[in-house]
Amino acid sequence: MMEEIFLSYAEKIKTSMDPMEIGELLDSARNNDEETAIKLLKETKDSITEKITASTDLEAIGMMLERMRWIDKGATRRLLKQTKDSISEKIRACNDQDAKVRLLDIVGEVDDEIEKKIETEDVTKPCIERITDDAIIFLSQLLADTKVKNYGIDNDKINEVLTDLKTNLELYQEAKERYESYQSNVEYRSHYEAKKRDLNSTLNKYNEISVDIKRKCM
Repeated sequence: MMEEIFLSYAEKIKTSMDPMEIGELLDSARNNDEETAIKLLKETKDSITEKITASTDLEAIGMMLERMRWIDKGATRRLLKQTKDSISEKIRACNDQDAKVRLLDIVGEVDDEIEKKIETEDVTKPCIERITDDAIIFLSQLLADTKVKNYGIDNDKINEVLTDLKTNLELYQEAKERYESYQSNVEYRSHYEAKKRDLNSTLNKYNEISVDIKRKCM
């Protein structure tokens, strides 16, 4: 029975061009039998590498990598090393900053050294900090614009998000510096990841209001 499941899933993974679908297939196999899922990942790794290279969907790639990590983190790390350059190019070409951050987060869960290499290649420099800097500059310039009241924009909301961005960026950078100095410390890593989530959450708030701001200012 397990052999039949294995052959069926392997064929579907090899013929699918959708990383999201492949991730779901791998997760389904894992839920049925972990050993079968490990064998499946090993059997289809070359095909999965090709799908990562071919796809431009960062969210789908990230989801597939996450499902792979749940099955075999070591195998996923080896595959990431093979596809690092391709993933870097995709991140560089993508205009969706949230998608970039999410994919980098997942890459970091597999191998934080690969995440750092991608970041230091100025793909994101590092992504989350550059995005936050740009957001802070945009909101600061907007508040300095004497015409902003004419646009019907809520200054209090802008000030609130701007303050949160500055505060959470500072807390994130402090946590990141501490974690990078003591990477073996589980508590520091957990704190760093929590501050990163806080900053991402604030960036999501910024993205929500920036869409409205840009619409009103046009």
